[in-house]
Amino acid sequence: MDTPNGLMREEERRNVSENHDWSKLYPDLLRSILESLNSIDFHRARTVCSDWYSIWKTCVKRPLCPWRIIYGKDSLMLLNPGEGKIYKGTNVGLSNDSYYMTSSGNWLLMVDSHLGFYIFNLLTYKRIDLPSMESSIRGGNVRFERNREHGVSEWGHFVDPGRKDYVGKDIIICRRSAVLWIDERTGDYVVAWIFNNHYLFSYKKGDDSWWNWNDHLNMESLNLSFFGFGL
Repeated sequence: MDTPNGLMREEERRNVSENHDWSKLYPDLLRSILESLNSIDFHRARTVCSDWYSIWKTCVKRPLCPWRIIYGKDSLMLLNPGEGKIYKGTNVGLSNDSYYMTSSGNWLLMVDSHLGFYIFNLLTYKRIDLPSMESSIRGGNVRFERNREHGVSEWGHFVDPGRKDYVGKDIIICRRSAVLWIDERTGDYVVAWIFNNHYLFSYKKGDDSWWNWNDHLNMESLNLSFFGFGL
């Protein structure tokens, strides 16, 4: 049976837990905590709230080095050569038939065999699905017709009044003309990609569909990159 003193201590602990705002830790204390974390948790911490993100930006910067990503049916491994560590997690959110297009920070732009694009965060496992390319595409009279058969390399076709372009893994993977930009603080993002030197598609957070920016121009000499806020 609980004693009165024990009940009082439990009530005090509950009140402290309920009333303490963990996002309002003293900056020096929070900075010390963040800098003691391993690489995975260090980068995850900046997504907690805007206050943590502000303090995170003042932490001692860690050397940047490319990580190796290995993902299978049910697991995900990240190799950090700088630390000599392997981090194991889950690949929930990554489709088995999806392929890498480009990246921005901790985010990957992926595409599957239905030409379905999504953005995936390697550290938080958050996934953002983009609108289907089969839905209405604004800015140009073009549509995507998906191949309904499974297990074939032909994903479908882009069709407009003057042409019909084959879409398949061989073209998408060999010509990764895509860019992804994400604002880690606000969550805003932009995706753009060129297909077959003819179509320039883009999507930004808040849009209700993809945009086609091609005005019957040959895009053979164009490529894509981001600098600051410009495409």
